[in-house]
Parts: sequence; C-alpha cells; structure tokens
Amino acid sequence: MDIHPKFGSVLITGASSGIGKATALNLERLGFRVFATVRNDEDAQALRSEGSERLIPVFMDVTDQASIDRAKEQVSQVIGNEGLAGLINNAGVGFISPLECVPLDELRWMFEVNVFGLLACMVQ
Repeated sequence: MDIHPKFGSVLITGASSGIGKATALNLERLGFRVFATVRNDEDAQALRSEGSERLIPVFMDVTDQASIDRAKEQVSQVIGNEGLAGLINNAGVGFISPLECVPLDELRWMFEVNVFGLLACMVQ
C-alpha cells in the first residue's frame, strides 16, 4: 500500500464507535494515515465505508497480547521506518455503579482494558 499521508500515521485504539471513531475519521480527513483498531468485521467495514484509503481498520483487542503483536506487525509492514506520529489510547470501558456493587471479575476486566491494555499498547 503506497499512501503518502500529509501529516504521518497515527494509531487509535477503540475506534469502533464514539470518540474513537470520530477522531479516526477527523484525522483521516485532515490528511493523516489512520490505523483504527476494531474488534469485529462489522466495525471495520463501517470505517472503510466512511473513510478514504488512508483509514485502515486494524483488528486488535487491548487485553490480548497476541492481538497487540499482530496489530503491531500489520502497522509496521505499512509504515516501515517512518514510525507513528501519534498513538491515541482511546479504548476503554466503564461502569455506572458504586465499586462495591461491581462484581470483582468485572472490575478486574475494567482494569485490564483501561489500565493494563493502555500500557500494553504504549510499550510496543
């Protein structure tokens, strides 16, 4: 793929919907090459239909190291030694409930996504 972005390449986690998707589409329209992480084909297709060839959906789950490694390899194949202009760690989950009412396994999962997942993407 020979796309010459105006401002470089960025990777956005959690780009399936909401702020992540809006950010991915906006940066792509500004001239960035955007690697937008999603977890299913339906979300990838939606991004492809709304963006240009500079918007590249990447399948990744921030709680799965093998998934992160595959995404890193995919991005590296496209950008080579260029590197990323930025990483936007947008993936996240939340609960609207007092902590004492959240089952411990759900709270652990929230930390996996919001803390450890964020860090796993940064150290790559």
